[in-house]
Amino acid sequence: MTIDLGPMRGVLGQLTTPTVLLGLMCYTLNGEAGAAKRAAQSFLAGRERDATARFIGPKKAEARLMVTTAGTAAAFIWPLDSRKRALRGAFPRRGEDLRLLLNLDENELSSLRGVRNSLMHIDERMEELYLSDSFHLFSVWKITTDPVQGGNFMSWNPETEVLSFLDLEICVPNLIELLTLIEHRAWAAVQTLQQVFEEDALP
Repeated sequence: MTIDLGPMRGVLGQLTTPTVLLGLMCYTLNGEAGAAKRAAQSFLAGRERDATARFIGPKKAEARLMVTTAGTAAAFIWPLDSRKRALRGAFPRRGEDLRLLLNLDENELSSLRGVRNSLMHIDERMEELYLSDSFHLFSVWKITTDPVQGGNFMSWNPETEVLSFLDLEICVPNLIELLTLIEHRAWAAVQTLQQVFEEDALP
């Protein structure tokens, strides 16, 4: 497959992170985004039965898998602040370079970044909830069409197809669309970088 490198040459010239490392990141991100997408699709398609064998909605286990895999994919795009100082010094623009390479807009990524932040600080969110009201009833999982207020860990609204995770609301169909975009662009970047490596290796 031949890729037109014309538009990409300008982008590659702006990158400060080694292209070999970015290629590895894109290859892994392609797999993680694909896994998160499939988890989200499975969540939407899944149904859980209650004690009377009635369908009550998607399974909470699938919801957790969707959130954790999406959060893993997001960690590639936004490196954690807790990275070792040596790594931050060696690759200070790794996140910015990856977003530039994949042509990802910060605004369209806001929901995915929210998943990452909530997942990375899940223990702190629960501590904050306890400090605000130590006697508050904490809901681990529920399916409801009512507005979700405090004390919620995870809930699902089948009418709006919105999953609430702590203080974050995730429109699952939109998340699937975003993960699909990242999956495809990450693979395209892998192919592009591979072609660059091959051209650079020519005598």
